Amino acid sequence: MTTPDVSQLLTAAQQPKPGSPRRWLMFSGVLGLAIVVGVAWIVLSLILRQQSEALYAKLDERLSLLAHSRVEVIETRLDGTARLASGLVNSDLVRLFATEIDLSVETDPLAARLADQAPYMMELLNEFVRQNGLQAVYFFDRAGRAVLDSGAAPEPTAAQRDAALAAFESGETLFSPLRVRGQEVELDIHRPVRAVQAADPNATPRVVAVFTMTVPVTSVVADFVAERPLSEPGERTAILQIDPSGDEVVAITPASAGDLIPIAPPLTADPLPFAERRSPLDGSDVLSVGLPVQSLPWLVLQEIESEVALSPLTQLRRVLIAIALLAVAVIGATLFAVWYNQSNTYNRAMAEQYRDLAGRIDAQKRLLDGINGAIRELIGLKRRDGTYAYVNPAFAEAVGRPVDQIVGQSDEAVFGHGQARRLEHSDQAAIESEVAIRAEEQIYLGGERRFLEISKVPLHRDEPPADIDGIVMVARDVTDLVDERRKRDAALHHTIDALVRTIELSDPYLAGHSLLVRQLALMMARELDLPEDEVAALGIAANLAQIGKIFVPREILNKPERLTPEELRLMETHVEHAAEVLRDIDFGMPVRETVYEMYERMDGSGYPRRLSGEEIRVTARVLGLADVFAARIRPRSYRSAITPDEALSVLKTYSAGKFGDTVVHALEVSIRTTEGEKLLSALNR
Repeated sequence: MTTPDVSQLLTAAQQPKPGSPRRWLMFSGVLGLAIVVGVAWIVLSLILRQQSEALYAKLDERLSLLAHSRVEVIETRLDGTARLASGLVNSDLVRLFATEIDLSVETDPLAARLADQAPYMMELLNEFVRQNGLQAVYFFDRAGRAVLDSGAAPEPTAAQRDAALAAFESGETLFSPLRVRGQEVELDIHRPVRAVQAADPNATPRVVAVFTMTVPVTSVVADFVAERPLSEPGERTAILQIDPSGDEVVAITPASAGDLIPIAPPLTADPLPFAERRSPLDGSDVLSVGLPVQSLPWLVLQEIESEVALSPLTQLRRVLIAIALLAVAVIGATLFAVWYNQSNTYNRAMAEQYRDLAGRIDAQKRLLDGINGAIRELIGLKRRDGTYAYVNPAFAEAVGRPVDQIVGQSDEAVFGHGQARRLEHSDQAAIESEVAIRAEEQIYLGGERRFLEISKVPLHRDEPPADIDGIVMVARDVTDLVDERRKRDAALHHTIDALVRTIELSDPYLAGHSLLVRQLALMMARELDLPEDEVAALGIAANLAQIGKIFVPREILNKPERLTPEELRLMETHVEHAAEVLRDIDFGMPVRETVYEMYERMDGSGYPRRLSGEEIRVTARVLGLADVFAARIRPRSYRSAITPDEALSVLKTYSAGKFGDTVVHALEVSIRTTEGEKLLSALNR
């Protein structure tokens, strides 16, 4: 058999191929181009939809979180302002004076027998106004008359009288809407004043007067809507005050300098879900969320300009369209070249085919590189040995190094030893579990602390054996969300501290009790190796455990003798009061349940539900034992204190069946530690 000459092969390859007419080639080229365009359009649509959904979800989460935090700050501030009057309206002197006013002759609000007290009460009101920086205060009787006011107080308006009568009728603290008087924005707070005692000892004393405070709030409301350091461009906060009829709406914005700006109704105080809409402030296109404030007809509006918020999506759309057009142009030109040069030799045809293939690969590479470069998430591919095989431009930009200086390096070379060890733990978890995992890590990028939400997916080989070949890592910067969450947690702790101070003021024997109980409970929790969320719940519950006692009459709290059965039943209601106060607070952990069950006992002798055994959660038993121990080693109005050893002996002998042997043992071990001995020795100083 003869071997054909190379020149013969080339000559044969140059001959036209049968069955390949130009018309068929043109049809195939047009069809191929149409398929490429269709595929490109589908891919672009899917990418845009995915990025759009992710961006809208991120904006919804951010705006909702900002609006919710502002509402919490406003409600906390209003509650704190309303509590300014607590010491005054709850004092026996003021309540007795108000009771005598209510009992006076209808035509003579200040009877002769009260005339001598009026100057003293006037001076008391004036001093209260000076100390708290108020505009004015008033005492309204049940007829809506201002029977007493501070010295410089203007004549009360009809609206103030109507609001005072509403507070008289409801018996609840009421807030009047904002108004402008002169150069100052004002807010009225109406506090009912109850009689010294009720005819029925089990009934709540009746309302005998309403104490009204006029509070200047120009700078306060301006601060509510002020721009924060971490605000995004185009973001703003506004407060809308909406008349219940819906006919009058005013706004407070960062540009209003604390003034009230009328805006066009109609608008209601109902929550506004996240959506793209026209801003009620200036009619511009915005993405916004609106949340109501419970105490006032206010709607906290958190907005961001649509053009600014959606600019990343617009830029991505332009990049993808440009890449798609370029890819279509390249592929179209390649198909045209193939069609035009089909009459050439076989080798030329093969060269053109290879060129076409190279063009396609290059176009697809540019398409993928363009898409990958437009994504702001940090993407990296790590080999099994921990070195990077690939990172996207966003990753390189975040760490401040070129891509070629990162590829082939480990986490330790890129981030440093300490941060690399934390990242290694989540790598190992992904490899061992063989499923995607998510973790939140604190990373220093460019010398700045950032929080990243990192997803890691194990990468499996296609060919046998189907082993894990590496890890795909996608990280998203959530620093702003973490900072907002920490601000919210700080506000919650400030609120708890204020409640603790309120609790300790209600009973002199409770001063320092909550702190001691908290320290004991946390030591016991560590000894019992409780989960972190239960330890955190114990720390908060110990501070709030006595909150219900502010609703118990002081004469029972401070009674030097033992309580009668009826008084004991009244005392035990403090648990129900505490549960009611904590009902609507979302702690995210079993705080309310721990407080509610801390007085239950394992033998069924506790209250309020007579639970027994394992029906009582361990955090409640720990807190209950810490409370009993702390109470025994400190004096009370009806008994003196005993030593910690004596208290422990009593608990081990008589109360182990009430709290459980493990809990009692944890207490004994805790107070024998160096930390426990220091804590108990400090009580004797």
